[in-house]
Amino acid sequence: MLAKNGLVEGVPLKLFTNKHNCVACNKGKQHKASYKAISAVKTISEPLKLLHMDLFGPTSIRKAVSTACYVLNRVSITNPHNKTPYELLSGKVPNISYLKPFGCQVTILNTSDHLGKFEGKANEGFLVGYAANSKAYRVYNLYSKKVEETLNLKYLEDKPNVQGLGQEWYFDLDYLTDSLC
Repeated sequence: MLAKNGLVEGVPLKLFTNKHNCVACNKGKQHKASYKAISAVKTISEPLKLLHMDLFGPTSIRKAVSTACYVLNRVSITNPHNKTPYELLSGKVPNISYLKPFGCQVTILNTSDHLGKFEGKANEGFLVGYAANSKAYRVYNLYSKKVEETLNLKYLEDKPNVQGLGQEWYFDLDYLTDSLC
């Protein structure tokens, strides 16, 4: 609805499937981005400060709420003007094409280990948030079992991680807000 009315840029109107974006293909073809990201981030283990999500492990409640507020400020519509708060302040339609849902499966370029000629260049993981002090993404690496900040990743949006829902839940605000509670 937002994309059809021209209120937000970057949200796909039609979903096309790409059969060539599999995990095995990405492990051999992953490339490094030009931005230097911060190395691995230590996970917090203090009780009551973490919210354990079934899909992707521990996440700080503060970071999840700040991301939700960031998105709502760019997407929610004020009725009298039929514009988003971001559009009222800046005069531009917000572009949110770079935002991906928490729990989205990704392949992460492995830059820390010395790899042999025939070893895969990428590890699998899940997106857990966005870095606060850099352009990097926070991802949970399934191989190292750590949360890392990296910019060198590819999204596997065609591979559903919620049984039976597929891609439809990526931009379903009701599903996303229910998962935060």
